This record gives sequence, structure tokens and C-alpha cells, in this order.
Amino acid sequence: MKLRVFVAGILAVLIQGLVFAGFSDGGPKPGDVYKEFVISMTSQNWRVTDPNMDTQRHPGGAAFLPNPVINFSIDDLQGATRAEVVIDFWEGHEGTTGKKFRFNGNAWINIPEPLGTKYMQQVNHLISVPLSNLSTSNNRLEGTSGPNSWDWGQ
Repeated sequence: MKLRVFVAGILAVLIQGLVFAGFSDGGPKPGDVYKEFVISMTSQNWRVTDPNMDTQRHPGGAAFLPNPVINFSIDDLQGATRAEVVIDFWEGHEGTTGKKFRFNGNAWINIPEPLGTKYMQQVNHLISVPLSNLSTSNNRLEGTSGPNSWDWGQ
């Protein structure tokens, strides 16, 4: 049997992904053994903003910088063969580019761009994470983004 590690997440609210059947690739398959690690978050404790945003033009954005880091524990990775993140992703700042996350200071992992440019999209992503990015102990989750056309990427 395969053992998979899942870190369920979101940029606005990190919750357990409820749409595994909607993913064409990834996610647990019949016969898989997996363990979930869920982080519940709100826009009050994790809101990701472009660190280079124009705080003079948008002084309200300065309150969200620097981007917070979320700490969480994983108690066991023994026998794990892969890790995936389920992100229930909400985007309210239209056209924000360069959305990424990382664990424990490792390389940034890109979040796929939603299709189209509709305002306030909500998309569920399943993204592979190198197992070596996680540790059995404290883990640090960081997010970042690039700009948008009105200088407040978020």
C-alpha cells in the first residue's frame, strides 16, 4: 500500500479539500492509505499580499505586510511516498500574478493561474509538494504573490 501525506490548504481559508472526485490527477486512489494534516485559516491570520505593492498608493495594504508565516506540525512521515496540497483558493484582487507558496524556506511552488480574469474567483487546486519540503516537527508555510494592474496584488 502507498502512504500519502496531504496538507490541506487555502490562501484565504485553509480547510480540508472536499472535492477529491473533481481532480483528474492526484488525490487518493482506491487502496491508498493517506493521512491528512489540516490547517484552518481565515483572512485574519493569513492574507497573502505582493510584498512590492505600492503602499503609498494603497496605504491599507501595508497592514497585510510582511506576509505572515503559518506554523504547523506533522507528527509522522514514515512510509510516506508523496505529499499533495489541496488549496481551496479564493482570489479577490483581479489579475494578481505570481501566486506561490513554500514550506520551510524551500523553493517556491507556483499556484496555477485561474482561467479567465473574472473578479472574485474560487478554485480548488491539488498541487504536488516534494516530500523533502516537509519535516516531522514544526513546518513553516509561506505565501507570496506578484503584482496586478492596479499595484495591489493579493
